[in-house]
Amino acid sequence: MAHGHEDFKRRTEIYITADDIDLNELAVRLGSIVNFDRRGNVIFANGFEQSIGAFRPTLVGVGSEIIQTADYVKNGAYSLRCTVDASFGGTVNLARMQAIPENKRIGIELSFTWNPNIRIYDWSLWYYDGEVLYNPSVYMVPNSITNPMTLLLETPEGDIPLIPITNLKESVYFFHTLKLVADLDTKKYVRIILDDITYDISEYDIWKEDQPDEPHRLYGTFQINGSTAGVESCCIDDFILTDNEP
Repeated sequence: MAHGHEDFKRRTEIYITADDIDLNELAVRLGSIVNFDRRGNVIFANGFEQSIGAFRPTLVGVGSEIIQTADYVKNGAYSLRCTVDASFGGTVNLARMQAIPENKRIGIELSFTWNPNIRIYDWSLWYYDGEVLYNPSVYMVPNSITNPMTLLLETPEGDIPLIPITNLKESVYFFHTLKLVADLDTKKYVRIILDDITYDISEYDIWKEDQPDEPHRLYGTFQINGSTAGVESCCIDDFILTDNEP
């Protein structure tokens, strides 16, 4: 609406003098969970406010479980508490299955609380094109005295360590956010965003293997792995998939 003019029957040229509201602020005001990185088109967003029926959970180990909790959240009323069994085989995996979008420059984003006693945190996309499985994946290895957290990228040449991060806040009330973007047309990684740090990973190829019997589909997954040190938990919130990423 123009300022300083009547609303109807205008007879003079008018100008808009107020700036448009920032889209990030607008998303927050409207209650959207998509406010960390606004690039890309959202094709799926879930803040775990209802059931987890939109996901396929996989639990390995008697102590592994996923429960909805209102104790610690990033947005809304609920998050998911993921508890992993005290064994090297202990696993908690949450998978979202999607039809493959036309634009295959895909992002996966998730917010999480940091627990350095969890052996591995893993973000992955699984793209089956009917002949080959492409698996862009990044994972964290927290348990190290010299490197409290190392990001590793899965590539055909092996796992590539990225710059170690030593200052993640360990608190059940503090949610970090990681977003992985990959180009499934060129079969190249694009970038990783971890909180305020962006990694350019466009030089790396996506890991792949032949799987000719698998139908076309796309998965986005988050997984944690346990260790014999004990049963450990973290909370996750705001699971988002995007396409048409720049």
